[in-house]
Amino acid sequence: FAFVDLLYAANYPGGVGTGLTTIGQTPSRDVLSNPNITWERTFSYNGGLDMSLFKNFITIGLDVYQSKTDQLLLQQASMGFTGVPLFWNNIGSLQNNGIELELTTNNFKRKNFTWTTSGNISKVRNKVIELGAEALLLNQGERSEVYMNKVGAPLIQYFGYKTDGVWLSQADITESQKTLKSSLPNVFVAGGLKLVDVDGNGVLDANDRTVIGNPYPDFTWGITNSFKFKGIDVSFSFQGVQGGSLVNGDPNYNETKRYNNAYNQNRWVSPGFPGDGKTPYSTSGFNWMLTDYVVEDASYVSLREVLIGYTVPTNWTKKAHLSSMRLYFTAQNLLYLMGSNYRGINPEARFTTNQYATPLVDGYQRGSFPINKTFLFGIDLNF
Repeated sequence: FAFVDLLYAANYPGGVGTGLTTIGQTPSRDVLSNPNITWERTFSYNGGLDMSLFKNFITIGLDVYQSKTDQLLLQQASMGFTGVPLFWNNIGSLQNNGIELELTTNNFKRKNFTWTTSGNISKVRNKVIELGAEALLLNQGERSEVYMNKVGAPLIQYFGYKTDGVWLSQADITESQKTLKSSLPNVFVAGGLKLVDVDGNGVLDANDRTVIGNPYPDFTWGITNSFKFKGIDVSFSFQGVQGGSLVNGDPNYNETKRYNNAYNQNRWVSPGFPGDGKTPYSTSGFNWMLTDYVVEDASYVSLREVLIGYTVPTNWTKKAHLSSMRLYFTAQNLLYLMGSNYRGINPEARFTTNQYATPLVDGYQRGSFPINKTFLFGIDLNF
């Protein structure tokens, strides 16, 4: 109903100094309607190839596609005199290109034993074609971290300051201040993050913000091996994501900085104990959340599932007056490998509420649940 102004409950004062109110209704104070908005449109093209080789020993499926969506429904900044910060509008166009490959091989096939392998890999790229009259949009998360939507670039990019280790001492800072100045808060603090002067003008300011990552992986993949020997069946599946990054919000909290070894091991303590020269002191210096220090690798490899089953021979089940009986055991996430610079507990988790409940912001996580290992035993009975 973004094309009409909805009414919400509101209280009206009943008189000066009386403390009386009357229940009423008022339009939204968050976003204006727009009676001229219309549906988004998507035009997509797809080409595919399916083939079998060597008497079905190898089966290949290949898909290449492109889609373009225009008249995107987005919330656009409104004029201040309206009293409402945003309004709905059809602005923007987005293009997606992708390729998917599936491959199945029947590695071994005999009367009592078979072995089959199935794998897939996919790669997707997106690009902003148009944002109305805007060249770019900037959106802030809950910790003031910035997400950029820019024409000609991926839909979402993290936008912030690059860092180059930490300030080792006041002497180190004094020497750098001969050629480097800044009006940003807490920039020159021993043990704090050292910001990079990206534009090289000798001044650290908002103009030194740059692209420091995006949430889109280079590719995703999966592979499953299945074995059958008489009544026994075994399968195991690996699945993973390569590339892409996330914004880790956990180090915004002192508990994480103090007790998570990934953030305090080898940290700067004093000029005499500088640690590895890359890990800042927990309460010193520039805000971590505005820098690439919290942008971490979202890659992972998971042994997603292992399945072992046994189908009881029919001559046994008939004696028990059963049509069939199968015992099985499954285990999930027995092995889970994360990116080398990821310091959290779940690279798949994302925050999707409040500021993050929009397609223009993605990739933020905090307070994630850890990856669970699951074990399950079951019996299938057919009468």
